[in-house]
Amino acid sequence: MFISRRKKRPTIPGRISICVLGWLFSTLPGAAQGPAEPIAESYDLRFELRPGAKRSFAKGWTQIPLEPSDDATLEGNLVEGRLSLGARSDEERAFDVVLACRARGKSYKTLRISRASGVPEYEKVVSGHVEKFGIGFRTSFQVSLPIPHRVGERTVWRDFPILLWFETRTRRERPTSLRYRQRGVATAEIEIHGFAYDVALADGNQDGRFEGVDWWTLQPAVTTVPRARRVRELAHARGYAWKLELLDTLGEAGRLVRYEAREGGDPSRDPRRKDRLAPRAAVPLPFTNQVESAVEAAIGRGKPYFIYFATDWCIPCRQMEAFVYTAQAVVSAAEGVVCIKVGESADKLRRRHLVTSYPTGVLFHPDGTEIDRFRGYRGVRQMVAFFEKARSTAYPSNDSEDGR
Repeated sequence: MFISRRKKRPTIPGRISICVLGWLFSTLPGAAQGPAEPIAESYDLRFELRPGAKRSFAKGWTQIPLEPSDDATLEGNLVEGRLSLGARSDEERAFDVVLACRARGKSYKTLRISRASGVPEYEKVVSGHVEKFGIGFRTSFQVSLPIPHRVGERTVWRDFPILLWFETRTRRERPTSLRYRQRGVATAEIEIHGFAYDVALADGNQDGRFEGVDWWTLQPAVTTVPRARRVRELAHARGYAWKLELLDTLGEAGRLVRYEAREGGDPSRDPRRKDRLAPRAAVPLPFTNQVESAVEAAIGRGKPYFIYFATDWCIPCRQMEAFVYTAQAVVSAAEGVVCIKVGESADKLRRRHLVTSYPTGVLFHPDGTEIDRFRGYRGVRQMVAFFEKARSTAYPSNDSEDGR
């Protein structure tokens, strides 16, 4: 005989203890505490919906069950379902979908979609595109549906581009469900502290409206792989936290507002935070671009030298120049090291030192032998340790000046 046992609920003192422990944990260093008040810096955004620009990075899709239909407006074998953008009680956002197989032995390539009720009336018939997919076939359709939005006291209609598709094992198999999601993304271009960034917005719950539950990205213009997050969540760029504020559900306009992350916030959300908050030197680490003369001077004075390969379009390069080479600890650690910066035009030098990516830094003994090198972004602590490796070699100086 099986006897079920109910779990005992915590007593009142137990509940109080749980609440107190939760509060104490939230105050510990390292506990995520969210953003502080916004800083007086913001950027106005104007989004442009680009259905064919790129695949939507919104996660998931919505599925519509299909049943046999006796609709008299189309010939052939029919299946039908209902697509609802938004609340299912909102008839203005409900559309009837009918798939038709026009002839015996053919595939379901004709789709008719129409508004279930209300005005304005809408009806469209489109043909599908069939392609091989895995061990079966995928049939897809592209349409734009008119969706109402409340803007103040007005109702504004906007077309919402979607992709509908179904997958079957054979071309002639009758589909039992239809999936759909937003087609493309809404994008805006801005410049933050001299750097080009792309802001992108995608409909996450496939309701035709842009709100806090949807997805957005804030990425450097050269980045190809988006890192999406909910609209209600913060993104990080240029060492600060940023919040996207949408003006309405149209997804056409908004503001990007800068926040200061609180102490003890999640460091994984702002990986450059420690470097950005490091004490600044009165004068940044000085670099010269005169390679030959600088190397000759370093060898002649018995000083180690550092060649830094970077470009203007390299985001990690510019971050190191803003946060790392201006830090007092790095400037002090590099004392006595001749620092040289080389751009992407120095192909011969880049090939000689086997440089394949940016940023790359190579540290040399005064006799020209390599001490160490790095590739990619390096923080303040890493660069301090990097430059301290040059101190292990004692070379007599040929002059009395304490210069670089």
